[in-house]
Amino acid sequence: MSCYQLPKRNPICALVVLFAALCGCNSGGSSSSTITQASSVRVDALTVTPVADGTEVEFELVSADGRPASVSLAYSEDRGLEFFPATIDGEYEELEASADGVTHTVLWPHDSDLGTLPQGDLMLRLTPREANSTNTGPHSYSGVFALGNNTAPQLHSVTTPTDTQGGEVLVTYSVSDEQADRIELQLEFSIDNGANWAPATAAATGDGIDAIPTSASPVIHTVSWFPQVDVVNPVTSAAMLRLTARDVEDGNTLTTGSFGLNLLAPQLTLLTVGDIPKEMNGSIDYTNDSGGNVDFHVRVPTSGFQLTVRYAPTPGGQLIDPTTLSVTCNRPVGALPIGAELGAEFDAGETTARWTLPPDLSLPTGWATFTARVRDVIGNWSNAMEFEVEVINASGFDRPFDQVDRWYLDFSRDQFSISSAGTNTITISSALGGNGQPDFQEDLEIIGLRSPDPLDPSAAINTNSRIQVEIQDAIIRHLNTLYGGNPDGTGMFSPNLQFTASPGGHTSTIRVGGDDSVPGYTLGRAHFDHRNAVGNNNTASNLGCFTTNFIGYYINSSSLFRSRFDPLIRGRGTPVGEDIDDAIVLHPNFVRISSANTPAQNDRYDDIFIAIDALGRAVGVILAHEVGHSIGLCSNGPPPSGLFGGVRGPNWSGGFTNSFHFDSPGTNIMAAALSFSGSITQGSNGYKFNEVNSAYLSEMILLQ
Repeated sequence: MSCYQLPKRNPICALVVLFAALCGCNSGGSSSSTITQASSVRVDALTVTPVADGTEVEFELVSADGRPASVSLAYSEDRGLEFFPATIDGEYEELEASADGVTHTVLWPHDSDLGTLPQGDLMLRLTPREANSTNTGPHSYSGVFALGNNTAPQLHSVTTPTDTQGGEVLVTYSVSDEQADRIELQLEFSIDNGANWAPATAAATGDGIDAIPTSASPVIHTVSWFPQVDVVNPVTSAAMLRLTARDVEDGNTLTTGSFGLNLLAPQLTLLTVGDIPKEMNGSIDYTNDSGGNVDFHVRVPTSGFQLTVRYAPTPGGQLIDPTTLSVTCNRPVGALPIGAELGAEFDAGETTARWTLPPDLSLPTGWATFTARVRDVIGNWSNAMEFEVEVINASGFDRPFDQVDRWYLDFSRDQFSISSAGTNTITISSALGGNGQPDFQEDLEIIGLRSPDPLDPSAAINTNSRIQVEIQDAIIRHLNTLYGGNPDGTGMFSPNLQFTASPGGHTSTIRVGGDDSVPGYTLGRAHFDHRNAVGNNNTASNLGCFTTNFIGYYINSSSLFRSRFDPLIRGRGTPVGEDIDDAIVLHPNFVRISSANTPAQNDRYDDIFIAIDALGRAVGVILAHEVGHSIGLCSNGPPPSGLFGGVRGPNWSGGFTNSFHFDSPGTNIMAAALSFSGSITQGSNGYKFNEVNSAYLSEMILLQ
């Protein structure tokens, strides 16, 4: 049982050095080859030398086991984008090779393959192959070289960004080359108006910086700089970009004017299930009260849980563009492959984005990691945040609300004889043993919300019955809202959780009213039911919501309590049913805003319904807590075995945490103490289930 207690990252003319590489330039055309299996042969120390009858390619053939090898040659006329088989003058089969390398020379009679000269965007690719085998070694590529009387490319114009820049800085330029070679663009940046320059990192957008097409007439291109990689100072008005066009030699250089940068990137503050903060969703370990490190995680069903992303601008930074939200997963999501972009699925607002995974986009079981980022309106990317969950097939055994759980609030129990005496200081007496009157009615008499002897006009319209129905309805309305729904019970955390004051068809029961057979000021006590496995009966004399204790604790000591109830408490005010206006203001036809009402009638109506609202809210909070225990709140330990019940040590666990209770920051229902003022507080500061408990109640997270 659990209880709720009161206040806790060479120019060429003669010679070009070549380099070996496992990968590098793109391959294409009919000469592309594939390494079918591991080979011990490779090419080192490659040089290219133009000679009278072609181009001489010198290289070392290296083989770990000394076996001979052959070579094949391919050429590219577009800086390595596409390669074609090259004519080789002579036979180059079974060439000698050794572990230290054997030097060979291949002659490429380039006039046989090249249609036009001069060209300044040529490359060669040499591929070794073991003799009498299909096993090839890695391709080796030359640097870019020229043949013929090549001329350097020329830049003609470059634009200067106008607005403050961030993320990716895009500039437009025009370039020409007499040979229409593919060129590279050297990109540099300065943040001190050109006093100092450094290489700039090109972004993926724009036309890039490699193998850019040209013609003899100027061609317009764009290039994009990624300043977040290069710039340390996040804000400057003295940024510049410098562009140099190059084929095998540098052409001219153009520089933009100065422009502003603001690289204060937005911050991703949370990626979670529901609204669970990162310290409670397994993203961060915690230290327990014994000094031990606790690693934990949350379990989720394959679909139906909500992912939430929260983000914010950095002070001095730009506004966030929610449409840029990027979320990916390392597991397939429905038919979507690993790494598919999920950001468009989210309902993204100014500060928060949410998405509930539908059944057709369910996750496979096992571990899944989500990664999220977002950009601001000038393109700065936020930090990337990851969140890992364990995904399980949620059978009925795992789900607390796989079936309807209809709770009957039993206001009819007669287990005590309850009375009160006094006016300024009221003494309440309670004895175990019924006396023929429901305990809740006796409690109502103490606070003046019921009269044992109503006036005849009040008796005629049965004000006692009217008031009790109003109170019961107020309690249920408040319970519904505390459990995430609307006052009428729609929109609850789980639609299978229901509350009623009528017997029949219910699955669980809790007593409302009367005292506790255990001495003290405990406000409620209920059976604890991990994962809400069974129906629960909380009607025994030591179970339920003890409104007698609630009233007795506050009736004399709390000015706030007295302000709500004193106008009705006998000796301090007039009980409902005993004021001459009660039959009028409690009549079904009474309209509070009618101009025909007297001030006294409106005041009396207000006094009654302020008290009803206060009692409905306070009892609603107590019942929400006790029912919470009987549907699995708060299982001891961290997720996935528990809901932080009894977890002491971390700074987010407050003083009212003990076994089966968790006191997280704020006024949360499942802490081990209640204040009357908190119970009647409305809005964000009022009592509510914390984010972990709300996720459990919504079956977004599951217990093992």
